[in-house]
Amino acid sequence: MALKAHLTLLAVCGNRIARADFGSGLEVRGMWQQTRPAHALPHESVAAALSLGRSCGAKVIVLSDDVWTQSVELPASAVAGLSEAEMRQALGFEAEAMSGIAADRAAIALTPIDAPAGSIGYWVTQAPEEMLAEMTQIIRRRGGRLVSVAHPGGLPMPLGEVQAGRSWRRIEVLDRTTLCIARRGDAPVQLRIIHSDAMSPNWLASIQQWRDATPADGEQWLSAIEHSLSDRGPVAELTEQTLAQWMRHWAQRLVLAQPGAPVVHPPPQIVPMSRWLFRAAAMFLVVFAAGAVHHHWLKSQVDAAERQLKAAQQPRRELDELDKKIAALRKDITKTRQQNTIEQTRRRVTREPARQPDRLLALLEQARRAAPQALYIEKLAGNPDGAVALQGVSLDAVSADVLAKSLAEQLAATGWRIHPADKDAVMGADGSAVWKFSVMAEPGAPALNPVAQSPAPPDSTLAREDQP
Repeated sequence: MALKAHLTLLAVCGNRIARADFGSGLEVRGMWQQTRPAHALPHESVAAALSLGRSCGAKVIVLSDDVWTQSVELPASAVAGLSEAEMRQALGFEAEAMSGIAADRAAIALTPIDAPAGSIGYWVTQAPEEMLAEMTQIIRRRGGRLVSVAHPGGLPMPLGEVQAGRSWRRIEVLDRTTLCIARRGDAPVQLRIIHSDAMSPNWLASIQQWRDATPADGEQWLSAIEHSLSDRGPVAELTEQTLAQWMRHWAQRLVLAQPGAPVVHPPPQIVPMSRWLFRAAAMFLVVFAAGAVHHHWLKSQVDAAERQLKAAQQPRRELDELDKKIAALRKDITKTRQQNTIEQTRRRVTREPARQPDRLLALLEQARRAAPQALYIEKLAGNPDGAVALQGVSLDAVSADVLAKSLAEQLAATGWRIHPADKDAVMGADGSAVWKFSVMAEPGAPALNPVAQSPAPPDSTLAREDQP
């Protein structure tokens, strides 16, 4: 009987899907591939790749070109002093405009890459949380656990042997995306991502521009598209042999703590509200049934005691004891009824949360706490439907995003829905810039179980002015 795989790697790339099973030492246990189903959704393509073999490994990694990836360069001065979490938030809001994926509904991963002097470069990959949840459920039903998801392009290592100290570069032509990657030794990866079809007029010019700026000792082309690129030079197609080598190399990188490429991890699974409602309803029925049985038992005990009292022909002391027993049982009945009333009231309050008239004060207080020092709030603008806009200026491009993200996290329980910051750069005569911003907050229903808000940094400030 074949041994169960330790790791399963699924690839959804161009018009191909593939699956490779590896043992604990990354020895190949099996490898399968076929044409990608036409018009398949991302999770459907993963399900098709998973079905190429039998039971999958305990750990499953997915390479899918359905996730979004891009290289981003930011001025070093604009992000100086930001923590890793703040940088991730800022890049999430910046990537939203390019990927079209809402930052608060996406998982993001980033890896530092080489950038010109005065800039900081990141390789960013973003995937919708809904897509990750669908992949997680499909893999769980097959007995595996989704560990991570990455874009199949940009393998940060050469496919062949490279002498120590020598540089290499590779041009990977995938469906709708071309990744140009180069590296010398252990130096940071040099990356250029071109979101363009391989047949477009400017495609080859963009690649040649990168090649001229990125010299290397050796070069390789890798194609995963149906069109022939033989006129571009020596091109390796993702055939069965090349695909097997490519997937082995990816498996070697993805099991490392620092794979050298952005790897998205699925968020913790949240129990659906329907399941919570089902559990609550089941618990209510159990408690109600237990209360009814207990009430019936108590009533029967009272009736029996009363009958015993009437029929008793005993001394007065025994009659007093029976009276005390009846009184205790009646007290238990009263306590049970009161407890039922309390439980009914608690459930009604849970279904109909109290209004929170002071949400505007909570918004202003949180804005005062969370505003970075490089940000100045000039005024509050309201409209008839209750929405409020925080408007002002920022000395950098990310402070407004940090403010919007903090407000969204801290005020979710009070019912405020915070939109991403709208920013408009204003250039000065000396070449410097400031950013006008507006953060829109819309009122909504408050959460049923508000979470505690974490305190803001002690040096946060908020400039206030009288509203017009």
